[in-house]
Amino acid sequence: MEGVNALDEVSGKGNLSITADGGLSLRDIKIITLACLGVASIIASAIPRVVATRCAKVPYINFVFSLLNTLSGGVILGAVFFHLLPDCSRTLQEHFNEDYPFAGLICSASLFFLWAIDRILLADSNHNHGPSPLVDEKTPVRVPFLIISH
Repeated sequence: MEGVNALDEVSGKGNLSITADGGLSLRDIKIITLACLGVASIIASAIPRVVATRCAKVPYINFVFSLLNTLSGGVILGAVFFHLLPDCSRTLQEHFNEDYPFAGLICSASLFFLWAIDRILLADSNHNHGPSPLVDEKTPVRVPFLIISH
């Protein structure tokens, strides 16, 4: 077969597609990679639960998990704000032919919307994490801004 591209599929539908050079097609590689990432995500998401049940008697395990949860949230937010948002902003400005930060507007409106839903749904709940093991209840909590302004 002359002129056959390496990514051209030569085998049937519904099965793994074999390319002209004998390898898997790009679509099939993406599907296999997606499945592997899904399985790895499920396994990795179960690790904190297993560690928490086995280390339940460790004094500060909840605090450590809280810090790790905060770190992972910060990594995701950092990826959004520093890597994805500038590309999205550039694309939206090119699409609308306007010099307006549509991506920032959409991101801010989404965060405000999620915050409002959280406040509405948790308005009447008695959500309490209990006393912190690292802060004495007799020690007043001061807002840094108020300390600086005095």
